Amino acid sequence: MTRTHRRMHRLVWTVLGIAVALGLAMALALRPAPAAPLVSASLPPAPAEARS
Repeated sequence: MTRTHRRMHRLVWTVLGIAVALGLAMALALRPAPAAPLVSASLPPAPAEARS
């Protein structure tokens, strides 16, 4: 591998790494917000009174 080839190889892989990192950061930053959880309109049943 010549010096020029080695230099170009380092440059290409550096640029590729930066592009992948930038793509990952943009994907995380631009993803849509999660949907709000559905809230049930009905209340849970009241506890039964203890009978003696």
